[in-house]
Amino acid sequence: MTDTYTSFRPSALKYRPQKLDDIIGQEVLVKALTNSIQNDRLAPAYVFTGVRGVGKTSTARLLARGLNCLGKDGTSGPTGSPCGVCRPCLDIIQEKSLDVLEVDAASQTGVDDVRQLIENVSYKPVHGRYKIYIIDEVHMLSKSAFNALLKTLEEPPAYAKFFLATTEIDKVPVTILSRSQRFDLKRVSVRRLQEYLGQIVEAEGRVAEAEGLRLIAEAAEGSVRDGLSILDQVFNIAEGDIMRSDVEKMLGYARQQDVIDLMTGAFAGDIQGSLDIFHKLYNEGISILMLTNRMLHCIHRLSTAKAMQAEGGLLETEKKLLEKLSIPSLTRAWQLILKGIEEIRLSPNEADAMEMILIRFCYVSHLPDLIDIATQGLDSDQKKKSFDHPVTVSESNNLQENKSRAAEKYPRDVSQTLNSGEASKENRVSEITMEQLVQYAHENNEVILATHLECSVAFIEGKNLFLKLKKVQSVPQGFERDLQKKMTAWFCAPWVVEWAADDKALSLQESKEQAQKKRLKDYQKSDTFVKIKAAFPEARLTKISERIDP
Repeated sequence: MTDTYTSFRPSALKYRPQKLDDIIGQEVLVKALTNSIQNDRLAPAYVFTGVRGVGKTSTARLLARGLNCLGKDGTSGPTGSPCGVCRPCLDIIQEKSLDVLEVDAASQTGVDDVRQLIENVSYKPVHGRYKIYIIDEVHMLSKSAFNALLKTLEEPPAYAKFFLATTEIDKVPVTILSRSQRFDLKRVSVRRLQEYLGQIVEAEGRVAEAEGLRLIAEAAEGSVRDGLSILDQVFNIAEGDIMRSDVEKMLGYARQQDVIDLMTGAFAGDIQGSLDIFHKLYNEGISILMLTNRMLHCIHRLSTAKAMQAEGGLLETEKKLLEKLSIPSLTRAWQLILKGIEEIRLSPNEADAMEMILIRFCYVSHLPDLIDIATQGLDSDQKKKSFDHPVTVSESNNLQENKSRAAEKYPRDVSQTLNSGEASKENRVSEITMEQLVQYAHENNEVILATHLECSVAFIEGKNLFLKLKKVQSVPQGFERDLQKKMTAWFCAPWVVEWAADDKALSLQESKEQAQKKRLKDYQKSDTFVKIKAAFPEARLTKISERIDP
């Protein structure tokens, strides 16, 4: 019986780059390596790092071919575009070159493996110019193996080059990195990967819908190899032209229109309609986590379109949905689904957890945004100011009345948040000085906060529920948000903290120091000090303190 084997080759192998310029999405890498070859400035070792499938090993192999390529005439020098027909090129392509040794560090991790490699370095190349060692997944080497490699890597023979590839650069010792030139290969953008997939589809004699290719590019997450693997699967599923529905079916995605319908129902508070759509998708075999990811993607598209006022890339159904939504409601939905994903992972039944998420989503959609409640009754200019500062709430004479309305309409939810400080009306303030704020911080045992308020920021204004500060020294990240939350809790009012510019503003500590200097200077001119100085010539005035009578 004669053995027969399939002639099929995966697209990732069939369309592997044949020269440096064929590597997509890595323009900096290609330019640097090409110039290094042309200017004869090759380093003894290179480290290529990046996520899976972006071209690390392919770059190493192409560089090995380019350095050993003799050209079609057999006399050419190193090049970034190897000919593919000379003996060194053919040997490397057929993986039988004696001058290019490729090592899988994941399976050869020990010091003995590296010692064997080091011994091999002493032998000169047989057919090519250079003896090249490609070590893939180099981060898997043991500590002893790395140490054994150090000396050879630092001062290899002139004919030896080392190309190291890794997906986890943080596990590679600094001593190795310092002896190598490092290149970080970035993820390929969705648009560039979509264009490349279109070229592959055309080369295969097929036709693909642009939206379908975009879904593949998004699912690949910047990995060219993953994108080509998904494309091979779609080739097997699609009968004829590759449509968006074919890609969605293969990826287990919910159809985009179904996701939009689900989001529309949830934002409208339609519990029955939302659950019906979910049950339909679930019965079709849609992955629940994949569905939540599609919902998050939809919210992200709507949020960016709303924030940037650019709706050109949205579908008509998405535009209609966006007209009814605000940025706060979209961000609230984003947080709700993110929290729901954790609940799905912890739940013994994913479908039940998803139903609870949708019920909660629909219920929350009926609740107004706190900023809308707090600004109800303000004129258009005041509301516009609130919109320009999304995290701010301007003081209004109608604030207490709005709280009462909220208590009547939403007795157990919104009113609880708004009236949390009802028992402490005496603390509700809308104007404050820095001295008062520091005192409040000390009284609430916020020692670090009080120190920053005294030394790191300058007070500009504190009225109408707005506190304007200027940075004098560095403060912790999120300082203004934390201060804003604490002030809202202390004073039972929606305070807003923002940074402002004022060249003359001084921190509380600086103000005290200046005041002390002025008092010292004034006192030195007084008759009392003149008499003291006459009696005690060596006396120096260093500080003036207030006397506290018992």
